[in-house]
Amino acid sequence: GKDSSLVLALVFEAIRRIPQKARQKVVHIVSSDTKVETRKMTNYLLKNLRLIKQHAAAYNLRVHLVQPNVKQSFFYNVIGKGMVAPKPPSPFQWCTERMKILPMDHVVIDILREQRQLDCDLTNAHDAYMFVGSRLDESARRAANIKKLASDEGELFGINPTFKEIKMVYPVKFVAT
Repeated sequence: GKDSSLVLALVFEAIRRIPQKARQKVVHIVSSDTKVETRKMTNYLLKNLRLIKQHAAAYNLRVHLVQPNVKQSFFYNVIGKGMVAPKPPSPFQWCTERMKILPMDHVVIDILREQRQLDCDLTNAHDAYMFVGSRLDESARRAANIKKLASDEGELFGINPTFKEIKMVYPVKFVAT
């Protein structure tokens, strides 16, 4: 989405300012293909991920594309199981959790496992930082969720509800539509 793209552009700009020899940490870019987007949107996503991969070595990047497994997919649940299709502001918005968050969590677990193997001296309170393209201005529901997960370490930081070893960073939190 546009907010995540803005966060990615900001991360690229920050990395670009660091001398190449000083870029020691791997930056993981995790993107989701929910399998319900239009072909044009999916092609746009795949094209941009290919472009990012062209700069992976210089920027110390790893690109991950996640997809829901068949039993978590939209069509399996709506057509196969007869679940109610999600429609905001319905309480039946199961799709984000199943089609984006759970597949991303599997990648995050692998990243954390690898990070622990590489960094034997984990003296920091957090193994990783997760930059998220969430804004207070998106919706009342999103704003409430961001505020609920706020940390006392500053306005742009939050607590990851699933992984205590990850600190959330909301660089576009205050950006208006």
